[in-house]
Amino acid sequence: MNLDRSAVTTTDSSSSSSSVLHHTTLEQVKGRSKRASSNPLALSLKITVPEPSFKKIDVQTFASMIGKESVLIIDVRDEDYEGGHVKGSLHLDFSNFEQVHLPTLIKTCKEKSSSLDTIVFYCMYSEQRGPQCATSFAEKIADDKELQHLKLFVPSGGFNSFLKKYPAPNEYIDDYSAEFFYENEDGQLLHKIDAQYLDVITGEKQNFIHPHHKQE
Repeated sequence: MNLDRSAVTTTDSSSSSSSVLHHTTLEQVKGRSKRASSNPLALSLKITVPEPSFKKIDVQTFASMIGKESVLIIDVRDEDYEGGHVKGSLHLDFSNFEQVHLPTLIKTCKEKSSSLDTIVFYCMYSEQRGPQCATSFAEKIADDKELQHLKLFVPSGGFNSFLKKYPAPNEYIDDYSAEFFYENEDGQLLHKIDAQYLDVITGEKQNFIHPHHKQE
């Protein structure tokens, strides 16, 4: 269960006495949009699904971009930023991205426009926050000739998949602290904040083990 705390949560008690938590991910929203676009009624209403304003890349490609002068890496995590981040990344938290960080980011990109050609947005799982920020940025620069050359990417699986592929400490990650990352019995990696969040919404203590203490 990948958790992006920016996801919409609702409760539904119609089928049982206990409430069931629904976590709406970007993939679920996109799935509904795709189904709507092929529905005759939707077509008659001229409902269109816009093409993504960014491209997904795998973590190996992401790793190859780290440290390049032409690449700007944006970490949009919130409190789950603590414990480690991609080397050289700029932290612009999702909660303040639209109102505070976006204008500053555009200004920064213009200052570096002669050497900058790629921007990578990532969050913990790259399901909601990373894609949303990439889309917001793309919309803002759509008519800006000075920045239209920029290529936007989001790494599949976000920092979660990156850390699993390249266990820290390593040359790709700065300020790493193992105490912030846990793994469950299925091998799924979670930030400490997400583990605590699961405890709250399920009412049960989750069975997580520290990744560096996992028995072979």
